[in-house]
Amino acid sequence: MSDEDAIEIKLKDLEEKILADPYNAAVHKEASQLVKLLPPNHSGREKIYYLKGEYFTFTKSDIDDFFQYTNSIDSLSEDALMISGMIANHFPTGENWAKYLRLIKGSENYGSYLTEAWEDCQFDYYHSNEVFDIMVENLESNNPNWRDLHTLFDDRLKVPHHQIDETFNKFCSLCSKYAPQQYDLWVPSRSELYHKTKRLQAYYEKFEIPLKKNPNNVSMWLEYMENLFQYDDDNFETVVSIFVRAVEMYDSDEWLPLWKCATRMVRSLIKDALAEYISASYIRRYPYHPDAYAEYLTRTWWEDEEYDDLMKRIESNKVLDPSNDPYLIVGEAIILMKYRYHLYERSQESAEELYEEISKYLSESYNRPNDGKYRIPRLALSIYDEMKEEDKAIDLIENLTTQYSSYGNAWLLAIDYMKSKLPPEGLKNMFEEAVDALDGHDPDNKLQEIRHKWISFHEIAGDIEKNRKVVWKCYLSERKEQKYLETEQDKMEIEPEASPIPTAANNSQAKRMHDDVVESDQQHRSREEFTVKISNINQNTTVDDLRVMFEECGDIRDISIHSENGQYEGLIEFSGQQEVLSALTKTYKQLGDSQIVVTKFENATLFVNNYPSTYSQAQVREMFEKIGPIVGVRFPNQHAGHRIKRFCYVQYVTSEDAKKAIFTYNGKELYDENLKKAIPLEVVVSRPQEKKKRSTPISERKIRVSNLPFNLGEDEIREIFGDCGKIDQVTFPRLGKSKNNKNDGIAIIVFESEQNLDKAVKLHETEIQGRKINVQKQHAKHHTLTPRGFDDLKTIGLSRVDTTLNQNDIREYFTQKFGPVEKVLLMPDQEKILVEFQFAADAGRATMSQPAIKLGDSFAQIQSKSECLKSTSVIEGNSTKAPNKLSMVPPNLIKRRRR
Repeated sequence: MSDEDAIEIKLKDLEEKILADPYNAAVHKEASQLVKLLPPNHSGREKIYYLKGEYFTFTKSDIDDFFQYTNSIDSLSEDALMISGMIANHFPTGENWAKYLRLIKGSENYGSYLTEAWEDCQFDYYHSNEVFDIMVENLESNNPNWRDLHTLFDDRLKVPHHQIDETFNKFCSLCSKYAPQQYDLWVPSRSELYHKTKRLQAYYEKFEIPLKKNPNNVSMWLEYMENLFQYDDDNFETVVSIFVRAVEMYDSDEWLPLWKCATRMVRSLIKDALAEYISASYIRRYPYHPDAYAEYLTRTWWEDEEYDDLMKRIESNKVLDPSNDPYLIVGEAIILMKYRYHLYERSQESAEELYEEISKYLSESYNRPNDGKYRIPRLALSIYDEMKEEDKAIDLIENLTTQYSSYGNAWLLAIDYMKSKLPPEGLKNMFEEAVDALDGHDPDNKLQEIRHKWISFHEIAGDIEKNRKVVWKCYLSERKEQKYLETEQDKMEIEPEASPIPTAANNSQAKRMHDDVVESDQQHRSREEFTVKISNINQNTTVDDLRVMFEECGDIRDISIHSENGQYEGLIEFSGQQEVLSALTKTYKQLGDSQIVVTKFENATLFVNNYPSTYSQAQVREMFEKIGPIVGVRFPNQHAGHRIKRFCYVQYVTSEDAKKAIFTYNGKELYDENLKKAIPLEVVVSRPQEKKKRSTPISERKIRVSNLPFNLGEDEIREIFGDCGKIDQVTFPRLGKSKNNKNDGIAIIVFESEQNLDKAVKLHETEIQGRKINVQKQHAKHHTLTPRGFDDLKTIGLSRVDTTLNQNDIREYFTQKFGPVEKVLLMPDQEKILVEFQFAADAGRATMSQPAIKLGDSFAQIQSKSECLKSTSVIEGNSTKAPNKLSMVPPNLIKRRRR
């Protein structure tokens, strides 16, 4: 048996499997890979590709293989023509449409196909001209009419495209051919249009040229789409064309952000037909991915047959397999879809269908890891509450606290829901039951929060005697928790390979590692993704009003209210996506005398990078507040001995102000006093989930060049060292030798790669203008300040400081308040700072001014140097272990009172 015969037999077997289960993506994939092993002109690929096109999208290799097949045969079957049409439908690029049009030329409906092709691909930057040329050819071959031709060219010249010069030249040629008497009338006016589009085209080329060289740059495709959408959402067809070109080429998971971006765009524009096309293509392209199905399920209306087909697709590809970790988002989407359907039907049957789905996914959710098991319960409670199904809600709470009595999140969910349902005595008992059940240990780390809420509840209730008992019981619970942590710590010391549990007794290194992890998580976590905007609230609405209405949706991290032009809006940040979905069900509900609208809050948070090192937090904040009202600015934690981190996140109240800020500040050069040069500011929409891998630190990519001729500037330095590799920046440290020189004999050069340094060092002792230059690798200067170097009389200590503050923030504050500051030592691992003034009297005034001052987002305590360093492990580098202190009142409550 030949290899070809064996392949044909295997393909026949796979074809039967596909017919039995057409939604199984794995079988389709195997068949489409196998069919490519057949000879280029083998017709066996027609059946396989036809079946695949019915249920899934083609890959780029499928498309290339199929058109290679059509080029190798003399005549095409009906199936082959249909497959070509499917390709043009799946990915309506100019290239795919042109190939299809050439295959069906002369067919009965050729004219209508031409019109459809042009509507689909006229914005394809590189390949739309292939279809345009076919249309011009068709017009010329069928009784050419100058009116039709110039109308077609008018539309063409308005759209930026790679061949715009050829388009204009062709217009001039056809005008000379068909309307020579009107040449002087038509050509000058179209010349203006041509040049206007050429100017606009420069913006497109900013993305198109680098993407031509590197088409697999996901981030650039995404930025291209977002920029066009933000500044010209009326011309959305251009964005769709860019999206189609990008996703046709690749189908790996790294391209998922483009699909998510496109679906959000079409939903925000309420383009239902386009949204259905993209979401349907999404599940065809990613048949295993829960996000694709969750997006598809957001459709507002379903036919029974469509829904049944979708469920078959989900089942065939094991999307709801518990081993597929994020599958519960599909369950959430199904429940919400059933809920929308019930709101429309308002029938007993639709309600029972909804309850059946909730029950099904509740059972599944109880088997999830800690973070996942509460997604469905939260959503279910919100729906039960809206539908006045209190018995079902209470049953859910009882099941949850029975099965997960040792998990704090389960109890918090139960308490938050039941606090408006139970009488005070019942809620007191529930708090006590929760603390007893957790028994000093909670894998969810919510025990402290439960104790805090319990004490707060009794304080408000006003029962002093019972409150004393609760405080004592919380103390015993905290003591038991502390003993548990100490026991676990002892185990870790016996098993050194394990990671230490973060307790108050850990050394500073462990705390620093923990802070780094927390900071990293926060930077990767997109706050906007979990934030909703509540519009149409009245001016009397308070934060507490919003909290009461939305707390049943889940864990609320932050609430704020803002006003602009007399309109009031609230922003609520939740912990996860399931809470957001639950909150969205509150839209059109009554809050006071207003009917609120709840929407997802998007594209209003900016990542700001590379502002001058001399800027304080206040200066950065003030700069962006000039654009419009902001929700807040988040700065990163600073670290002792490191360079100042010069980035932050700015969140505006509206996405429109965020766009203005990007337009105003992105690329704007600001002068840095330390670097003695202007540096470009980076301002873009924040996307933490797409955080790029860091390059090699600057300290490992720079050289120091000395003994330079004084007349050399940056251009000359770049020319001398240009052959060593790409240079990022050149700076000239000023030593005050002469104001007339371009440099003081020294230059610091930063290369793009550390590999360039060896080449640069080889230029050591090269003679330039009679002087032999010295070239050395510039090693990072280590932090040399220590507490011992601070004068006791001139120094104050600060504890409990905001660790995002840098030396400039501290220096500016105390200089303005008390007097000139000599030096500042940050000790963020201990949340402490030492500040030495130039004069002892200023230090004395600062110490005597007040016990605590507002610095950044916290109140810092002012102390003497010795008091500040008593429990600090950095005293001359010796590690000291502070004793663990227990409080009768949970720290969360103390923190709240302190404010």
